[in-house]
Amino acid sequence: MAFRTTIYCGDDTENRLHVLLRTAKDDPASWSSKTGKPAPTNTNQLFSLLIEIGYDLVTSSQPATVLGEPKPIWETLSEIGASAPNEAWSDEPADLATNLDHYLYDAPREDE
Repeated sequence: MAFRTTIYCGDDTENRLHVLLRTAKDDPASWSSKTGKPAPTNTNQLFSLLIEIGYDLVTSSQPATVLGEPKPIWETLSEIGASAPNEAWSDEPADLATNLDHYLYDAPREDE
C-alpha cells in the first residue's frame, strides 16, 4: 500500500530542497558516499530520503506560523479535562495523583 501526502513549505525550505537536489544530480557518487543512499532524481525522492536519514527541514519559526504559538502542556491538559463531562470524573479515585504507582503498577499505597 502506498502512502501519499502533499507537503507545503515556505520558499526558503523549497529553495534548500532544490539546492540539495541539484547537488545530488550533479555529483551522485559524492551524495551516495555521504548519505549511504542513492542520489534522488526528483523532489519527492529527495524529501523521502531526507526524512529517512533524519535531516531537519523545519526551522523553529515555521510550526508557530502554521499552528499558532504553542501552549504549555498543562494548559492543553486542563482544556482536555474541562471538556470531559463531570460524570467521567466520578469513577476516578480522589487519591490518584498521590497513589498513581499503586493504580498503574500495584505498588503499595502511599497512605498505607
